[in-house]
Amino acid sequence: MSPPETSPLKAYVYGMSLLSTIHKLKTGYPAEDTYEEIVQTETVPGGEAANGAILLAKWGVETKLDGTHLGSRTRQALLAAFGNFGVDCSLLTYDPSFEGWKDIVLCGGGTRTVFGWFQALFAVEDKYWNELNTEAVAEADVVALDPFFGDSSRAVAEACLDVGTPFVSVDAPFDDVLARGAAAIVVSGEYRDQQYEGVGKRELLELYAKECSGLVVFTSGEGEILYAEDGEVKSIDPYDVEVVDTLAAGDSFRAGVAYAVARGYDGERTVRYGAATAALVCARFPSIHPVPSLDEVKALANGR
Repeated sequence: MSPPETSPLKAYVYGMSLLSTIHKLKTGYPAEDTYEEIVQTETVPGGEAANGAILLAKWGVETKLDGTHLGSRTRQALLAAFGNFGVDCSLLTYDPSFEGWKDIVLCGGGTRTVFGWFQALFAVEDKYWNELNTEAVAEADVVALDPFFGDSSRAVAEACLDVGTPFVSVDAPFDDVLARGAAAIVVSGEYRDQQYEGVGKRELLELYAKECSGLVVFTSGEGEILYAEDGEVKSIDPYDVEVVDTLAAGDSFRAGVAYAVARGYDGERTVRYGAATAALVCARFPSIHPVPSLDEVKALANGR
């Protein structure tokens, strides 16, 4: 049974939170050995979990954020930003032994290029992220789950299945519990090209649909959005907006889907909430800011 539209919701968001320095380019990413003008620079929270948590909290969802550690150069700025939106950061860990998760992003011309230190942080023996909080999983109406932390991420998925909390994930193989057990999974074109090169989109979607118990959504930037529910493949077109910054398109799509899953919406409405959130975010800079309201998402998703 779906919760009433006015009932309060709780979310547990587990995954990547970092500090992003985003440079908006005048005309687009430059060719090698050329010059490009930077017209605007902003430093804001980044990462799939961080952006998802901010969006959900903005929409009135009681949101607990967990996952990556806060570092010496990220803690103050991230906590201040999360606090502005009412994100519950009580589960986050501060580790002063490292600078923190951060990246540098160049945006322009409808593209974004990310520079970071992720490979180095994942390569060391130390884990700069928390393990799951089982109490938060059990209390949540929905879990938004990032796949980047291997067995740590899978443990969250397994905990969700144990207690019956629906989870929404992104970019995981079709035979992984992160996909198989998800109430919904959003798979980006970038991920599909990297992991399933040469496999047709519809063919791959059918493979996911056979393995996955929930909604499967394939995004393709400005292209057609395919989704499978109960073995049936359907599609919608993305909403038409003037694209300014695509950096947080995937993060925001997943947030819209997570909200819809928590509300118990059907497949098409869920996909439309994801698509509407992503469209609104792509029309602004930087990243998800200024954060779209739930009324804006509803209006676009409902065709108003």
